[in-house]
Formats: sequence, structure tokens, C-alpha cells
Amino acid sequence: MFRNAVELSHFYAAQAAGPGGVCIDATAGNGNDTAFLAGLVGPEGKVYAFDVQQKAIASTKKRLEDRGLQERVRLIHDSHARMGLYVRELVDAILFNLGRLPGSDRTVYTKSCATIAAIEAGLGLLRRDGLLCIAAYWGDPICNEEYREVYDYLKGISPRQAEVLFHEYINEPHCPPTFFAVHKV
Repeated sequence: MFRNAVELSHFYAAQAAGPGGVCIDATAGNGNDTAFLAGLVGPEGKVYAFDVQQKAIASTKKRLEDRGLQERVRLIHDSHARMGLYVRELVDAILFNLGRLPGSDRTVYTKSCATIAAIEAGLGLLRRDGLLCIAAYWGDPICNEEYREVYDYLKGISPRQAEVLFHEYINEPHCPPTFFAVHKV
């Protein structure tokens, strides 16, 4: 049914956002999630896309231009932990794809301290019934540390603030990413 955590992110985001909506891609990467969100919100919507790597911003910009979606997106070369400085409106959905940018500097990863700060900021920006979706990797020591710390943080969120759903592929080889959906109540 779902091939991976990214497809789950897209499925859940589509339940929370639609034409005219506002979304955040907390980790722009190669622009796949950003382009998906830009298509979801349509020409009247808005997407904020964050990344600390200039290569990711450039790759995302090109993907958006190739699809004619650039007018809907504000690309921000900064940490997702600082999203609250840029976004001043309620948001329908926020996507995180943790780990590292495929094909880039293998020493640059998302880090749990910034990711948890971004989740906290994102929860403050989400409208009621908004969704925060996280694809988290655990297959190498650096990613595993972030995964465990994010898991522990999400587990501690009050159910009065948000419902947290966890998906895990338990019979797949090669350490597939896990998925969290955080529904603001």
C-alpha cells in the first residue's frame, strides 16, 4: 500500500492541506516534498521550505522552476529550528525528512536539538487539526541518535496538545525510515 515513510507523509499531508493552504517543508532536500506541497496548496497557497545547505536550496529551486511552482514557495536558507522567525501564519501541514541530503556532503545531517526545536516551533504554528509528518532514519549511528531523541520527545507530548502516531516497517531490509504523524488537537 505505502512504499515508504515519504509516501505516508504525502498521504497524511493531503488530509490536512489543500488548495489555498499554507505548508512548511522543514527539510527541503532535493525539493520532492516541497514540490508535492506546492501542488497540494495550488496557486492560491503558500509553502515555506527550509534547508541549511545551499545545494539543497538550489536543487529545490530548479525542481520548482521545472514544474512552474516557484511562485508558491518561499525558499529559506536557514535551519528549520528557526521557522518561527519566518512564518507568521497558521499552517496546515509540516513535513520533515530527517537524516542527510542524498548525494551531498555525508557529514551534514539533521540534528536532534534543531529538529526538536523545529517540532516545538511547528506545533506552535499548526492550526487546530493540522499535521506534522516526520520521516526518521535509524540505520546509521548519527541518524539513530536523532531518531531515538525525536521519538522520546514525541512520546512526551501531552495528548491534550497533540496525538502522535508511529509507523514502522518491521519486516523490510536495509533499515527503512520510520514515520511519525503528529495531529494537533
